[in-house]
Amino acid sequence: MAYKKEELLIPDGHSEIVFNIAGAYERRASGSSGRAVMRHSYLIGGRSHSVLTRDLEPVTVAGVKLDPRCLHRLIGSPLTEFSDTTLSLRDLNHRALLDLEDAVASVAHCPRLVAGVLDEFFLQLLPHMPRVNGRIDALVRHIQSSRGTLSIMQWARDHRIDPRYIERTFSAMIGMSPKRYARVIRFKHAYHDLVTG
Repeated sequence: MAYKKEELLIPDGHSEIVFNIAGAYERRASGSSGRAVMRHSYLIGGRSHSVLTRDLEPVTVAGVKLDPRCLHRLIGSPLTEFSDTTLSLRDLNHRALLDLEDAVASVAHCPRLVAGVLDEFFLQLLPHMPRVNGRIDALVRHIQSSRGTLSIMQWARDHRIDPRYIERTFSAMIGMSPKRYARVIRFKHAYHDLVTG
């Protein structure tokens, strides 16, 4: 949980759930003139663009970054529907996430308790998650281990997988195409290398 006046959020290949406990802030994607005022809790399937946030008043938020495949399995919807955009938890109407939002709000005064509520939720959820897609998991691992330099087409040929299947299934599970995901991973590593000198 944090209160900051302005913050630049860079894409990192994760999905996000943001619980807005109090206050309102503005979000603006890089390269876009459109702004959105955020007053409610929401999730993001995947982000391939940087986002600048600016508080409009004192804000209290708690957030979770998670592997997009986990979010996909949790909500049971293709992440392509809300890639690079937000979906309000109210609009999603997912009972477990709405209950989690209430639980987080009830302990928002203590970051340690918030972390405990989130940990407990995800640890209880893990054993009940549907099976994973081995091919997509293997592709994600290869993109991450190559730091985003993997040729997607070559990988599909090497594994004798239809590129259209890869594109469609990967996008549903990750929230963006394999090529875009690889670009995000390349950017993340380049940014980290720049920051760490």
